[in-house]
Amino acid sequence: MRPALGVTLAAAVLVAGCGGGGPGAPPVATVTMQNVAYTPANVSVRVGDAIAWVWADGNVPHNIDGASDLSTFDSGGPTTTGTWSYRFRKAGTYTYHCDVHPSMIGTIVVS
Repeated sequence: MRPALGVTLAAAVLVAGCGGGGPGAPPVATVTMQNVAYTPANVSVRVGDAIAWVWADGNVPHNIDGASDLSTFDSGGPTTTGTWSYRFRKAGTYTYHCDVHPSMIGTIVVS
């Protein structure tokens, strides 16, 4: 029963996590959280593109906490499973980190 709950939770997080909301194309890039790192750590996309983050580090909790002016660029509290996505609606450089592991840092360049 637990795996089904994880799949349901992952689907709910993916839908709820889309920054800006509304229908759109699927994510153009995927960042994996594994070995206490975001891989890739640096991603470039265009305005309107979405990025998906995938938890793949076993029982090690992570999150995405945007260190930018985008209050919605935050996946919420740390968790060990799931997928979350964010659609970037404004050009700029956005940094983010994991609240549990401050050395986990990523950068998104939106042009």
